[in-house]
Amino acid sequence: MDQRDLLLGNSEASAREGFPIFFGDKLYAAKWRNFKLHFVWQVNATDPVLSLGLPAVFNLLANPREILDETLTTSHVLVIAAASKMIGDFQASLQEHPPIAAGTPDPYLPAAT
Repeated sequence: MDQRDLLLGNSEASAREGFPIFFGDKLYAAKWRNFKLHFVWQVNATDPVLSLGLPAVFNLLANPREILDETLTTSHVLVIAAASKMIGDFQASLQEHPPIAAGTPDPYLPAAT
């Protein structure tokens, strides 16, 4: 995603509506606008990682502590659809622009194309 306008001060708004959240190579959650979707649930680092059948959806303005009893999964299908599209677009972008492999020496020099 081209963020040059924001970084160069030509825009006050990001071109991004959200972003995926990974832990290692596993997609844990996604933030989209004022919502956060959890695909797995883990409160503490020592707790088991629970994969969720449906994402837990939180409105961060109404539930900033992400209290699980206040999830909005069934009433926010449009949020799930929008976040799913964002994640799909991100995954597709990795085909064209693969991530830098772990352990790559610094400074990174991309291969000539």
